[in-house]
Amino acid sequence: MKCIECSALGGNIDEVLSMSSDAPKPGSEEVQKGKGKTMIVKVEACSLSRGDSIMLEGSCDLMLNPKLPFVPGMDICGVVEEVAENSEAFKVGDRIVATNGMTPTGGLAEYAVVQTNNAAKAPANITPVQASVLPNSPIAGLHAAKAAKLKEGDRVMVLGGSGGVGSALLQLVKDAKASFLATTSTAEALCLSLGADVVVNYRETNWYEDERYKAEPFDVVIDCVGWRDEWKEAYRRGVLKSGWNGGLSMRALCRAG
Repeated sequence: MKCIECSALGGNIDEVLSMSSDAPKPGSEEVQKGKGKTMIVKVEACSLSRGDSIMLEGSCDLMLNPKLPFVPGMDICGVVEEVAENSEAFKVGDRIVATNGMTPTGGLAEYAVVQTNNAAKAPANITPVQASVLPNSPIAGLHAAKAAKLKEGDRVMVLGGSGGVGSALLQLVKDAKASFLATTSTAEALCLSLGADVVVNYRETNWYEDERYKAEPFDVVIDCVGWRDEWKEAYRRGVLKSGWNGGLSMRALCRAG
């Protein structure tokens, strides 16, 4: 089968990635080995995120570096080609979205081996390309939105609104009927199109120093970048209402009580 292979970590991407046309296609033994929890998927689309680029750089400390050469990509949309007969969740022909989770490899190929517990049926009203992004960043954004307990009328700041998680969050916050949505980013046009009312260029100004936000502080600040010092500074300056603060994965989250 055809696939993209990575021959080294940390090198020039044009030099370490190459097209292969003779990679072995996963066979029935993969399904049998998975004891009903594995299926073979014909890949229609594979999305790449910051996690994939970190893996290619060889600088990811959350997952083991794969054995070289390897096929990059962990988030896909495709059609089930083979699955265990006793599978209750999926059948041959189902269009699914899936991630390989803590083993971020195998997506940039014609066929991929997927764990059934890392998959879900793809929405019917979007394209395979659109669906392929769903298993990763948007899920993190959804968890953040739920953890923030967003409610109608909230004033919300999303730090890093143009990234994978941030761009999903902007839409989720707007859908929750926030009264005001601000974000930090250099991609102003993109963030405005996703629902932001104000986009602050973090390279030019510190949003937490803006007197407008001290007069009308935020109910929620969600950090998609990891700069915890920013929302702590916002809390200290009165730009974030007093309340509880906690964490979600590698992203800090604050909210008024």
